[in-house]
Amino acid sequence: MTEYPPIHAPSRPDWSCTACADAWPCNTRKLQLRDLFQDNTAGLVNYLAQYLTDANLELGHLSSVEVSERFVDWCAPGAGRATA
Repeated sequence: MTEYPPIHAPSRPDWSCTACADAWPCNTRKLQLRDLFQDNTAGLVNYLAQYLTDANLELGHLSSVEVSERFVDWCAPGAGRATA
């Protein structure tokens, strides 16, 4: 199994990464999640979708479309690959 750096978790309510301060999910967390969920795209989307309601409320400066793009659109096979 891959050794990971510290978990890149969300800091709320601004949804920045606790490890690198980038917008969460940051590229490192995306890579970790892709590895963790492997080919289970539905599972990955379901996991991230759990954050959407809170993120939509707390990221009021973003539209719900922007929040969805940030949290789940990158999960689709062939979508822009995260690079750390």
